[in-house]
Amino acid sequence: MKRWLWIALAALVMLAWAQVPEKVSPEVAAQKGCLSCHEGIEDIVPANSGMMAQIKAFGAMAGDPAGCVVCHGGNPKGLTAEEAHAGAPEALAARGPKTFYPDPGSIWIADRTCGQCHPGYDYRLNLALMQTEAGKIQGNLHTWGFPETWDGKTPYGNYDVKDTDGKVPQVGTEAYKAYMAELMEMYPQAFPGELKQIPEASPEEVQADPKLAALTYQRHDCQRCHVGVNGREKRGDYRGMGCSSCHILYGDEGFYEGSDPTVKRGERGHPLKHRIVATREIGGIHEGASGGIPTATCNSCHNRG
Repeated sequence: MKRWLWIALAALVMLAWAQVPEKVSPEVAAQKGCLSCHEGIEDIVPANSGMMAQIKAFGAMAGDPAGCVVCHGGNPKGLTAEEAHAGAPEALAARGPKTFYPDPGSIWIADRTCGQCHPGYDYRLNLALMQTEAGKIQGNLHTWGFPETWDGKTPYGNYDVKDTDGKVPQVGTEAYKAYMAELMEMYPQAFPGELKQIPEASPEEVQADPKLAALTYQRHDCQRCHVGVNGREKRGDYRGMGCSSCHILYGDEGFYEGSDPTVKRGERGHPLKHRIVATREIGGIHEGASGGIPTATCNSCHNRG
């Protein structure tokens, strides 16, 4: 019985996949845009939300009534997948995507995607510990005897970054800003104005100075969970990058459970659904359900302490 159930399920999947057209007509593309092929995909946020209304309004101006191009870019008038997944609408050129982005939440292009409506978030995320991992690097290298990390000094991060807006936080209450300013005065070495990318060490350099092995260990093992990279694409380690690291949910197996007919079921590496999650008020990945970001999402990175 179980065998026949799996056969029936596989047949349904193949049928759904077969219904995706290889090419659409110009008339259909003009009417439906990206939904010419992706019809059935979940709205990225609840359909009745102000955010969804704004996305669709911007999309309509760019020739895509569903609004997909506002975040993903691409060509809504494309007749094939290759044509549609290239370039970006001219109407969005000032602030929006420059080309097609499969993961619009990636920190490397977030200024042109999420940053359109959430200005400053991409800048702050680039300076955040979940991107720089400066504290982890400082603690490990201090343990291995790197003098540049003594007395709490924090010279290294995953990438070269500069804090260009000064010491006063951009966001938070006035009480919080005052608290942070006082903290920076007390511990200036813990709040550097810039970070340099953690250096590499060759085998010859490690042989000459064994403590440099810490750099290899740090780079190859410890630094695999910052938001500038996705997961290892193995069980329990699937996730997006940047904003998507937290706001787009992935299952342990990396399978898609939504209704986009173009996504192959049983193929790993996909989010659970095409849905942003945030607070309990906004809801979960199911329409009308309460939700928020579950602890399982946090555990995809914070699982080795």
